[in-house]
Amino acid sequence: MLFVIRRNWTEWVEAFPTLAEAQTRFDVLKAEQPDWNLQILSEGEHTGVVYPSDMSLHEDKPEQGKVYSLFGGKGEPCIAKGNTWAESEVKEVTE
Repeated sequence: MLFVIRRNWTEWVEAFPTLAEAQTRFDVLKAEQPDWNLQILSEGEHTGVVYPSDMSLHEDKPEQGKVYSLFGGKGEPCIAKGNTWAESEVKEVTE
């Protein structure tokens, strides 16, 4: 499996063998290019991203000031499982 940094969901930027390496590079790119719309996606033989034909995925964007689940537990919506930003919003943060 590779963790791929993409720009605007379609433009391949770089790929890494681990999520930690991808996240480190993602943070550097985000600081250098704050206007880029970057994502980290897992891609491999049994994983990937399916894009809807109307590309409505672009209409679903995170909102500043809200908290989202990137990697959720079993049965919880999250971005990594393909849920939308709205579906992955954390309504209540427990500590």
